[in-house]
Amino acid sequence: MATEPHLQLVLSPYQNAFFHELADVIVHELRGAGVAADIVTPASAVMDSGSVFVLLPPHEYVALEGDPWLHDHALLGRTIALLAEQPTQAHFEQNAGIARRVGAAFDFNASAVHAYQRRGVPARHLPFGYTSRWDHFHHGADPSLDVLYMGSDEPRRQRLLASCAPVLSQRSARLIVSDNLAPNRGSSATFIGGDEKRALLADSRVLLNIHRSDEPYFEWLRFIEAFHCGVPVLSEPSLATAPFVAGTHFISAAPDALPYVLNSILDDTERLQQVRIAAYEELRRHPFSRSLEQLVAVARTLTDRPLPRALPPFTRRAPHPHPYDGLLVIDEHSPESIMRQQLRELRLEMQGVRRQLSAIQRTVLDPHALDGPHTTEVAVSVAHQLATTAPSVSVVMALYNHSEYVGAALESTIGAAGDVSYELVVVDDGSTDDSRQTVTDWIHAHPWVRARLIGHRVNQGLPYARNTAVAAATGEFLFVLDADNEIFPGAFPRLIRPLEADTAAAFSYGMLEAFTQDGPVATMGMWPWQPKRLRNGNYIDAMAMIRASVLREMEGYTTDRRLYGWEDYDLWCRMAEAGRHGRQIPNFVARYRRSATSMVALSNVSQVPSFAALAERCPLLMSGRLDHVEFVSYTAPSASFTNNGVVA
Repeated sequence: MATEPHLQLVLSPYQNAFFHELADVIVHELRGAGVAADIVTPASAVMDSGSVFVLLPPHEYVALEGDPWLHDHALLGRTIALLAEQPTQAHFEQNAGIARRVGAAFDFNASAVHAYQRRGVPARHLPFGYTSRWDHFHHGADPSLDVLYMGSDEPRRQRLLASCAPVLSQRSARLIVSDNLAPNRGSSATFIGGDEKRALLADSRVLLNIHRSDEPYFEWLRFIEAFHCGVPVLSEPSLATAPFVAGTHFISAAPDALPYVLNSILDDTERLQQVRIAAYEELRRHPFSRSLEQLVAVARTLTDRPLPRALPPFTRRAPHPHPYDGLLVIDEHSPESIMRQQLRELRLEMQGVRRQLSAIQRTVLDPHALDGPHTTEVAVSVAHQLATTAPSVSVVMALYNHSEYVGAALESTIGAAGDVSYELVVVDDGSTDDSRQTVTDWIHAHPWVRARLIGHRVNQGLPYARNTAVAAATGEFLFVLDADNEIFPGAFPRLIRPLEADTAAAFSYGMLEAFTQDGPVATMGMWPWQPKRLRNGNYIDAMAMIRASVLREMEGYTTDRRLYGWEDYDLWCRMAEAGRHGRQIPNFVARYRRSATSMVALSNVSQVPSFAALAERCPLLMSGRLDHVEFVSYTAPSASFTNNGVVA
């Protein structure tokens, strides 16, 4: 007669928090069925006649604790691998290798089970089901959040999320992106877990789900958790979803159709209610405890196997450092690095020569061109001439040769303002195309918009143009808009709100839809304020709402040539160095045009002089002494949105 098993779920202290949550549910359900079960660490695992060990999941455990567990055949014979990796992902084959050697292997996803079986691994399906531990369903729920998105940072997810930007920007949405460069061991600025996560799910009208890859993998655990909380899921098509059916228990849409279906379903309250109830009721028909019976049955057969002589020796390990815990290291003395530095300097010298030639040509054509101030007032709107009070927001724009885009950029400010008073301060930095005339025509066509166009007599460069605009601005807040970008409707009031709620915040920023002529390509501005991220590169675009007093106190944008193209990056670093912080809105506020000819493309030819300058100017930040500082994203719990996105 087989010994009753004592199931021990072996977890590293440094594993992802979600696997600890999942282990907690498994132990809760097993104990409820009268089965001995515990969550243990490598140091607390025990050996007795009924001991059966569960690695959840094995690849992550081995990555964090090493592979001594895999060296004892007797121990492997009493081990069950609980797998949770997609067939196309990097660790799937590693899991398959481990699963071949253990006593038994299970996976929550039926398609993953088939993939293992095709590789000769006798994996079994362990369908996840209902558990009272996760139940946050409320029949009369009135969620305050329209859309919730929670996903890791992959290029495919970024692109499809960006395609939904026009819809999401007009709704109350919270978009939480985790970088997954290191285990998320608990709630942080970029990760929410436990009951806090389930409360957020229960307070959302739709959970938007995007697959990590083109594989139509059913994210079983994510869907089940959403069904427990009564939030309908909108997802791309998935395979092996039984017993849940697309159209009845969740909503499915092709990748290109996601934004259109999302917009439509949010306006169909009755349909959402039908889906959430149908999903919850179907979930209740499949208790997780019933699935776990097969896990127990298999574990019972493993107790007949020989006991290992001892558990692997355990040595306390330090937590794995996060990649951002260290400063980016560049070999500045390598031949390639030296060549890149020289190329960068050569291109900057050529740029300086072109500016000097332009100034000489201007002087030859008009000997008095450079007399007097270096700027001229080119155009002023009627609204500006009649204004008697300062606006709330000054949109400051540095303009150089963007005649084909600048009209759309200016037009977008009208919708972005909502009910917020604003002015435009455009500085034409010696454009050689029709940019100056395009802006002049736009101002004359929109006399109700308070606007000024200032002209530099010769091209001086982006930071000089921005600083000229900042000096001329009269608003309490400054929004920096590049001439080839666009702002979503209602962005200004949404960006001002966190600055009003957190009076110590120096600036606010949101997520951006990065696009090219072919459409959306990525999502930018995904991370909340975390100074340690700045040590390895910039993640906050110039398009931000900044307190004018703070920007002037910081003496505007740097003109240090070593930081050419990194002027906004330098500003955020200096703010962190000074103990200031920004607030991120976890939703889209604007569109960013990607171009291979941008200033950043030139500055990135060589990063050596730029990082050297930042280390010199921001020693606290770059030495890691500010790594402990971080802020969660700003959310307005009582905010409501009208059809044009303005906070009501």
